[in-house]
Amino acid sequence: KAIARKEKKASEKKEAELKEADDENNGNKKQSQKGGGKATVVDEDPLGKEFLKKDPLAEARKYSLMLAQYAPQKLETWMLQYDVSIRRNKPMLALQALHKARSLDCTSSELFTRLVDFDNRSFDDATTTDVVLTVLVEEAPELLGMQPVQDFVLKTAASIRDEPLTSLPMRIAVTKALIDKKISSVEESCALIVDGGLDSREVTVETCRDATSYLASLGDDAATCLAKWFELVQE
Repeated sequence: KAIARKEKKASEKKEAELKEADDENNGNKKQSQKGGGKATVVDEDPLGKEFLKKDPLAEARKYSLMLAQYAPQKLETWMLQYDVSIRRNKPMLALQALHKARSLDCTSSELFTRLVDFDNRSFDDATTTDVVLTVLVEEAPELLGMQPVQDFVLKTAASIRDEPLTSLPMRIAVTKALIDKKISSVEESCALIVDGGLDSREVTVETCRDATSYLASLGDDAATCLAKWFELVQE
């Protein structure tokens, strides 16, 4: 009985403290409102259930527009803008995003991947106007230096071979382009990753995992390169 009384007393004390704290918060809120301050914002959807009902692409568009307004000097802003615009079938906005990103960092592996992706796209459907198609035909080639995408990829690959310190993400991106476009053999393309070794820039645990996963996904065609890569990583 003594233990029960003790526990009951502690419980009543805790409830009284919580009530006092709640009363104090309410008093502060009222005082703030009387003094012209802003009322405390109450989260009506703390678990995000209502948020999950919204259109993800529409929400992504809002965030990409906010970033474009407040962080226009960040490359990631325009990469997100491109990804969202492509999914919304807005080629003009995607083209603009690529031009913005190119002016910030023309050596980015993220930009290279999207340049190749944009060239693969076809926008001659019923939703694309003649004016938009005309602009795309005139402006898009400038992104690749007024050359076919195959030449653009080959030129980038050649520059990587001449510069041993080219970042590992760029080596992976160009390797993928060479193989996807069937410009060179799998083994020759994968050599861009392996020959660079671990002395190139942006060699991290994450980028090494990316390289390993991609080489492994190519199967027997890249078995030799994958074995060499394992040796480098283990060292």
